[in-house]
Amino acid sequence: MQLPSALFRNGSAAPSLGTVEDRLVEALNRAGYNEHSFHRVPDGFAVVARLERITGDGDPLPGPLRYQMDTFSLSGYLRALFFAPEGLYRLIAIIVTDQPYAAVGAPLDAAAANRLLREGGNRLPKAVRDEPFTPEHRVDALIYEFSKGALAGEVAAIRPGRLMASDHLARSRIMPALARTP
Repeated sequence: MQLPSALFRNGSAAPSLGTVEDRLVEALNRAGYNEHSFHRVPDGFAVVARLERITGDGDPLPGPLRYQMDTFSLSGYLRALFFAPEGLYRLIAIIVTDQPYAAVGAPLDAAAANRLLREGGNRLPKAVRDEPFTPEHRVDALIYEFSKGALAGEVAAIRPGRLMASDHLARSRIMPALARTP
C-alpha cells in the first residue's frame, strides 16, 4: 500500500530521507513498535518492524502476548515462528524509494534472513538521511501475514493476505500515529 507522501512533507520545507525516517520512527514508537531495523534500498531505505502476534481482525495481541521473543533479530523471527504458540503473526516493512521494485525471487531462507538482519542498522547513516525526499519517492507498506499451527515448524505464509494493507495499518495503529505525527 502506498502511503500519502503528504504525510512526510512539512509545509514548504524540502524534506530529506532523514525527515521521513524521523516521522516513521515516531509513528512506529507511538504504535508500540519500539524495535525495528533499517536497511538500504536503491535511492532510499526500508524499515522492518518487529514480528508480532495478531488477532483475526488484525489487532495486536495485548501485553506480553504481542511479541513472542526476547530479542529483536530476524533469526529470532524464524525461531519464534517455529516454536511460538499457534496463531496469526504479522511483519510490517516500509519501503521508501524513488525506484520501481517487485517482490520476486526465491523465498527468504534462514541464512538470507540472518544476513539481512546483521546488515540492518538501528538508524540511517547521515549520508542517507541527507538525501532529498523528492516527488518521485514513494513510501510503501508491505504486510506479511503468517499462520502458525500447533506443531513445531508448522508455519505458512498467508498469500494473499486475509486483510487489506490499509486494515493492517489501521489496526496496528501505525496509520493513526503517522497521521498525528507533527
